[in-house]
Amino acid sequence: MQNVYAFVVLFSAAAITVACSKGKSLECGEGTIERDHKCVVATARVDSEEVPSAPPSPPPVPATPVIDAPAVPASSWQYQSETDKMRGVTSDFAATISTNSVDIGGPYGQVELRILLRKGPKFGNDVVVSLSKGQVSCAMFDGCTVAVRFDEHKVETFRAVASDSPLHPALFIRNVSGFVARLKTAKSLVMEIPTFTAGTRQFEFDVAGLEWDLYKGKVVRD
Repeated sequence: MQNVYAFVVLFSAAAITVACSKGKSLECGEGTIERDHKCVVATARVDSEEVPSAPPSPPPVPATPVIDAPAVPASSWQYQSETDKMRGVTSDFAATISTNSVDIGGPYGQVELRILLRKGPKFGNDVVVSLSKGQVSCAMFDGCTVAVRFDEHKVETFRAVASDSPLHPALFIRNVSGFVARLKTAKSLVMEIPTFTAGTRQFEFDVAGLEWDLYKGKVVRD
């Protein structure tokens, strides 16, 4: 009986194996190799295509810190406008009060000093200085001298005259443009004025942040 070779085809994940069950020698066909008396069909190993992994996420960017802008100090100046409906003109005012009070004696006791700026066609330009109570001591026509010191600069003097109203005694600074120009660039002011009951007294002001331009138009008289 002719030798019969039986081939058993084996399947696996890696190769298909053809087994020879009898015989000492085995000639393997093309595409097969002999291994342990078996013809093994050589199969190429196909590696799965590598899928490139996603690049690593960049490190988180730190949030930009929110830096609050420096607080702007509130100005001590108070502003107001007033319209004369009969004459059709508007006047502007800016005022500030001393940060300290002074005892001027008599029935008045502790008083503050107020600086009032006013401008417009009704008044022109004025710097008016008045006590919260009491009277200043200054002649109406001859006037008097007021000593001031802006910031750390040297002491200056300004001429002033008294108002003609006994109900509202006040001082009017003569050199308005010069006084206002210094106010606009200063942060602090010390003003020394003559009082009727206590002589000269000093008052301190926080004048920073003044926004004021002089009136340059025509003055409308009554």
